[in-house]
Amino acid sequence: MTQAKSKSLDCLVGKWFHTMDTCEKHGREIARWQGRTIAALPNDYLLMETFEWLTGGRYSQEPISFTTVLKMQPIFHEDKEEMSFSYHHDRLRHSGRCED
Repeated sequence: MTQAKSKSLDCLVGKWFHTMDTCEKHGREIARWQGRTIAALPNDYLLMETFEWLTGGRYSQEPISFTTVLKMQPIFHEDKEEMSFSYHHDRLRHSGRCED
């Protein structure tokens, strides 16, 4: 039996993303992960690549179920420049680390 790849996830391949979380201490929205979608895989999985916050270097590549991706509250962007603009000027500009 072969595993079917969902064509509906192909539209996310090549997209850059931030995932969102809520700071438990302050209750504000913060960006958690940044990266891009590498490939759509069988059984509704995506191959996601994440990048370091400080250096921008590659951190990891992991297959993640689409259901799990949705739970991470992703914000998808067409390219790296759009993602950077969003982080510095748009919805994400007030997000950051959850510190004292």
